Amino acid sequence: MRWRARPVVEHAQVAQCVALQAESLRNRGADPAGHLERLTRRLTAGAGSAADVLVTVEASGACQGFLWSSLRTLRGPRGDTLVCHLDSIVLTRAARGQGLGSELMSRFEQDAREAGFAAVSLNSMADNHRVAGFYERLGYELVGLDLEKALTHSGPPAPEPGLRRLPWGEPPERPDIDAAPLRDAFEPGPGGRPPLPTERFEQHGALLGLVGTAFRRATDGTPIVVFDPFFLTPVFLTPLGPSPASVRGIVADREHAAHESGAERAYVTIWEPRSPTARVLQDLGYQIGRHKWWKGLTKPRSAT
Repeated sequence: MRWRARPVVEHAQVAQCVALQAESLRNRGADPAGHLERLTRRLTAGAGSAADVLVTVEASGACQGFLWSSLRTLRGPRGDTLVCHLDSIVLTRAARGQGLGSELMSRFEQDAREAGFAAVSLNSMADNHRVAGFYERLGYELVGLDLEKALTHSGPPAPEPGLRRLPWGEPPERPDIDAAPLRDAFEPGPGGRPPLPTERFEQHGALLGLVGTAFRRATDGTPIVVFDPFFLTPVFLTPLGPSPASVRGIVADREHAAHESGAERAYVTIWEPRSPTARVLQDLGYQIGRHKWWKGLTKPRSAT
C-alpha cells in the first residue's frame, strides 16, 4: 500500500484524529465519550508543539490513521537520554493486515535514529492483545506495567504487627539499611526519571519499602493517585515472594489515605513485569492497565 504522512496543522485534521481514536476505543469495547474533549486538547497542543510530531497517514486517497510522538529527555543514572515516545499510532480497520503498521513504525524509528534519539518508548493498553505480538516482532521489550485499582473501600486499615509508616525525609542512618536497596529504588526504569519517595515503611526496625504519592487526573478527568515509586527492599522478600501480610499493610495504608483525599483510583508502575511485587499487587485487586515497551536505537552509520 503506497502511503504518505501529512503533518497535522488544521483543526479539521485534529478532529479526524480524534474520530479515529474514538473508533479504536469502541472497537475494544470502551466508551470514548469521557475522553474526547481532553484528547482534542492534547492533540491540538501536540499539533502546535515543536517537540511533538503529529501526522495523518494517507493511502489510496483517504486518511487511514495517524501517528503522534513526542520528545522526552529522561534523567538516568548515566546522564540525560533523548527518547522518542510514541503516544499513539492508530490505523483504520481497512488499513490493517497489509503491512502498513510495520512500514510506518520502520519509517518512524529510522527518522528517530537519524534525529539522534537513543530509544523509542511506548505504552499499549493491556486489553489490546493484538498489538503485543506486533511490538514484539518489531524488537520491542516489555519493561514495565501500569497497574490500577478502583478505591471503593472506607475505614482505616487493620495495623500489621510492628508496621510503621514514617515520613521519608533524609535516609535514616541505621546499620541494617544498606545502600544497595536504596540505590535500586532510585534507579529509573526505561520510561522516566527517578521518582522521589514520600513515605518509608518499617517493620521491627527493618526498612520494608518506599512509596511516593502524587495526585493527578486521568484522561477522563477522574481524580487519581499514583504510587511511584512503590519499592520493596530485599528484606521484604520470602522464598515464596514478598510477605503478603506486610504488602497488604503498606497497600492498605496508602489506599486509605488516598481515598480520604478524594482519589477514585490508584495507579502503580512496576518496572519488573514478572517481579513478585507485581504478582502480589494483582492478588490485592490491582489490574494491569497498560504495558510499557522500549527499544534501543542503534546510531546511524556515518557516511564514508
